Amino acid sequence: MKLSPDSKSKSSSKPIISSRLPKAFSQPQKLKKKEEPLLPSDDFQSVLSPLKHEPGQFIKLSKALKQIEKIPDKPASQDLLGQFSNQNASHLPHIQLEDMITLSKLNSSSLKGTARKVLHAPTLKLYTITQIPINSREEGAELKDWVGKWQRAQQRHRRLVKIMATFWNSPEGCLSVVEEFIEGGSLKDLLENVICIPEKQLARIAKKVLECLVYFHKKNRYLGTISASQILFTKTGSIRLGPCLSQRLETTTFSESSDVFSLGIIVLSALCSDFEVLEPKTCCIFHSIPHNPLLSRFSPQVKLFLCQTLQIDERSRPSSQELLAQEWLELVEYPGPLVQIQDLININSPMGNREYWEAADAQLDRLCEALKVVIVGQGYGKPAEVAIEQLADELEIPVQTVAEKIHKVYEEI
Repeated sequence: MKLSPDSKSKSSSKPIISSRLPKAFSQPQKLKKKEEPLLPSDDFQSVLSPLKHEPGQFIKLSKALKQIEKIPDKPASQDLLGQFSNQNASHLPHIQLEDMITLSKLNSSSLKGTARKVLHAPTLKLYTITQIPINSREEGAELKDWVGKWQRAQQRHRRLVKIMATFWNSPEGCLSVVEEFIEGGSLKDLLENVICIPEKQLARIAKKVLECLVYFHKKNRYLGTISASQILFTKTGSIRLGPCLSQRLETTTFSESSDVFSLGIIVLSALCSDFEVLEPKTCCIFHSIPHNPLLSRFSPQVKLFLCQTLQIDERSRPSSQELLAQEWLELVEYPGPLVQIQDLININSPMGNREYWEAADAQLDRLCEALKVVIVGQGYGKPAEVAIEQLADELEIPVQTVAEKIHKVYEEI
């Protein structure tokens, strides 16, 4: 009697595999490869895919963003997502990108990346978000290393702008860095408005930047290229140095002499906004400038400072520590007008202009509409009065007007 296939399989010790089944389905159960659990980064990547617009995607996005800080490091052979995790300072409320409302774009001299002034909806605090495209694992590793060094340094040096959090944006391939917002703008903004900076105030700026450089150089860390957009001011005129993020990808040489040269170029540009440099045939860039009547108003001390920092031979440039002892930084009297930085910051304030008030009021209305979208259903409490006062000061709108409109938003939701 012939046995059926079923009875044969029961009596045989080896499994009978049909030749009609694809090979992938014919493997015994014990040989199946163990499936690895999905990482939060995988969920994050799939949710942000521009091809998916299914119902509930916003819920998935919110969950993925909350999990992104738990992403473990991945080997270098995997994608760039593993190079960054959401890093929040421990003393801050939990920062998420979906809680940010863009107010305006900020001035930047970088060829890569953009900077925006944003409002954190739950707290009404202002931040700066710098978004930098990353094209390779090497660029990602360079920025990750620099962000870590800067965050450690910012805890010890009060002149450094604080990095609050980092986010990897997929599939755009950009790193978003959340920094504290410095309300007085940058030296680049100032130069666009007032053309030249008085020598006394420029000496003060150079001294504070040099203090930061000395701190980094003692640890054998170099910024590479410093630009006027990285030198920032508070509204009271205090000076801060930004983290030079995109410059890390644009610079090929990192050394103390290159940092010193960058500072020399900034000082020269701030003293004499319009100058031409001939082919360098002398000791330095400064003495390669043809006759310019503006140069006659400079003090001999600043001319020496510029000559030393702009030496053609980088080996002839002094160290940042040596420059910090320069006589120019501590003169009793300086040529030129004796004005303060905060006066220069406020010199072009549009607050007396009727068109400004109309535009500011319209901006506040748009801000309140965006605030409703972000905080609805989130259970956020009303913001502190001091946060409303700071926002009103930044928008240059009366506190009472801002407070009434913000409180109305919370009443409506």
